[in-house]
Amino acid sequence: VLLIYFSSELNQLLYSLHDHWKIVMRWLGALVVADGVTAFVYYALSGIVYYFPVWLGFMITGIMLVSLRFLSLHDQHRSFDWVSMIVLGCMQGFARLPGISRLGSTYVVGRWLGYSSYQSLRLSCALQ
Repeated sequence: VLLIYFSSELNQLLYSLHDHWKIVMRWLGALVVADGVTAFVYYALSGIVYYFPVWLGFMITGIMLVSLRFLSLHDQHRSFDWVSMIVLGCMQGFARLPGISRLGSTYVVGRWLGYSSYQSLRLSCALQ
């Protein structure tokens, strides 16, 4: 489904990879940093994963999603920075706890950081 949704962007990228290799390398570097932070946070929390109640994870996910309704978010185009990737990596690491949606939580945090809804979805999907 994601390949179909992002097919136009992927086609553009693949056909002009030699022109946009710096952008691709920046994205890959940012994703490696975010996933490295995710692994660190996950292993730091690995002792409580088995004791974390699933219902609490569902509540956290629900509250995060509902919070978007009350924030005044504007769809602005923002370029990503390394601090944002570290924050997203931390959130994805916490989202490894039972009941917390990784896609939903990283999307919400992306919106909180000021990314547009499309950028937040794209970042969340890339992190998955």
